[in-house]
Amino acid sequence: MKKKVFITGANGFIGSGLIKYLTKKNKTNVYHSYRNNNFNAEHSSSIAIIGDLTKKDTLERVFKINYDIIIHCAGIAHILVGKKITYKQKKKYVLNNIVLTKKLLNAAIDNNVSTFIFLSTVKVYGENSNSIINETSNKNPKDIYSFTKYKVENFLLNNKYSKKINIIILQLPLTFGPGVKANFASVENYVNKKLPNFFLNFSTKRSFLYTHSFFNLIEKIIEDKRNISERFIVCNDDPINFYELISIIAEAKKIKLIQFNLPKIIVRFLTNYFDKFKKINSNFLFDNSKVKYQYNWKPINIKLALKQYYSDENIQNF
Repeated sequence: MKKKVFITGANGFIGSGLIKYLTKKNKTNVYHSYRNNNFNAEHSSSIAIIGDLTKKDTLERVFKINYDIIIHCAGIAHILVGKKITYKQKKKYVLNNIVLTKKLLNAAIDNNVSTFIFLSTVKVYGENSNSIINETSNKNPKDIYSFTKYKVENFLLNNKYSKKINIIILQLPLTFGPGVKANFASVENYVNKKLPNFFLNFSTKRSFLYTHSFFNLIEKIIEDKRNISERFIVCNDDPINFYELISIIAEAKKIKLIQFNLPKIIVRFLTNYFDKFKKINSNFLFDNSKVKYQYNWKPINIKLALKQYYSDENIQNF
């Protein structure tokens, strides 16, 4: 008998891709939720439940079905333009990232769901680090988004909950794949505009995640029959620097870019005075050995993943 899987955040980049991946695999019965009736025809092979999950009546409709697994992709990520946050914005983060997750978990327990998968972020560890980060590293959330994710992680791994339901927290870095938005889309736009690649002296590296690799991991977790409640860092192997990232995308898209090296003194100046350059020129590396061992997961090499994806921008069939 196929497992019943309920996915929140169906309109989001990851939630949307995951629904398509699982329905195509046809190993599970997939259900998903939308906050509004902006229905995506691509999800027509899965069953949609429309409504605000923070509302009691929506949750009651959702749990008329007995699910085996809930994958919680919904949440507020990047809505802030500046550094200051208003009280109204803070409430929105708390409601959608903390309150919603608590309500969903309690409903899952009440309805005998076996596994609750929560998508979190590596930003709970900060914005950069000179050492390789693993699941035991110190937490250091810097903004309201990562702080709310950090609070939820602590709530979920409370013993009184993890004894009643399998709780799996997946901490994701910058992720790319079909439908990518936000920061990675900005990198794509940079290459598409044929702007010069002057980042050779930006030698620091970062870990990334390809959605195809991630969806393959989700498939393994769904099929797993063990009782596990853990947090896992999820990323592809072999981190790369910004110069390599730009070069690989440009090569795959057959775009020739002018390449030159900025003097290191200018690199230091840009890094010290501009936040965007500070992020580009800072290490943020992660150890994915725990999740690889636990699920026998073999993510694709990140350079190969980038070439595979950007060699065909319309890749949909994985």
